[in-house]
Order: sequence, then structure tokens, then C-alpha cells
Amino acid sequence: MAETVFLFVKIEWFDWTSPNERCTITFPITRMTKDIVEDKLPVFATPVALNRRFAASALLDREPNLDYVARLTYEDCQAPVLFAKLGNSHILIDGTHRYLASVAHGLDSIPALILEEKDWLPYVTIKGNLADAYLDASGKPE
Repeated sequence: MAETVFLFVKIEWFDWTSPNERCTITFPITRMTKDIVEDKLPVFATPVALNRRFAASALLDREPNLDYVARLTYEDCQAPVLFAKLGNSHILIDGTHRYLASVAHGLDSIPALILEEKDWLPYVTIKGNLADAYLDASGKPE
């Protein structure tokens, strides 16, 4: 993975809170991307279909800098976003602005790197019970 370049890493960490708000996972993005580039953290590279419903919710939930999103070019959107696999779901942990710009450019997919749960778990800080992260907002399993 050493050939992958992360030109857009601007955050040191990303906090994700489960839909039921009983678990928060802090991902150390700077450290994780460094280890990916140095082949110390395995990833699976694949294009990911863009989900416009997710993009709409990200506009509200993640409070992105829309001026920055508007400045991103098609070429900028070719840098991979980073997902962490969690059970049957995936969490976008780095690349929200590129994801939103890709939707705005009318693209169907975006390059992505996927982290398996067993690989990202040693990096993160968890507040609450990780088992709660697998439950939706109503407390039911995903």
C-alpha cells in the first residue's frame, strides 16, 4: 500500500457515535493512515458505490465545510476515502468531504480503502460497550 498517497488527511482523529448513542469509537486517523502507507495496517482497496441518502445525512450529521467541498475537483475525488468495517456495516472515517464532492460531481463510485474490524480495533479508543455499536437507534441488532 506504500504507493497510496493520502493528500487530504486534515484531521488527527474521528469520533463515531453509534445510532443508539451508547458507544463512541475514536479513530486516530493520522496514525492509521501513516501505518497504511507504511504497510503496517492492512486494507482492502475497492471502488465503493456512492449512496446519496448517506451523503444527505452526512451534510446534517457531520457538519462539513461546504466551501471546501465545492472547491474539490474530480481529480481530488480520486484519492481514496477510508472505511472501517463494523459488523455488517461500514463507517466512513476519513474522506467525508471527498465523498460529498463525488456526489456533487455526479460520480457513481469513489475509490476506497476498507479496514477490517480486527485490524482497526487495536488503534481505537472505545467509550461505552462495543456491543452497543452493533445496535440501531431502537436497540435492535443491525
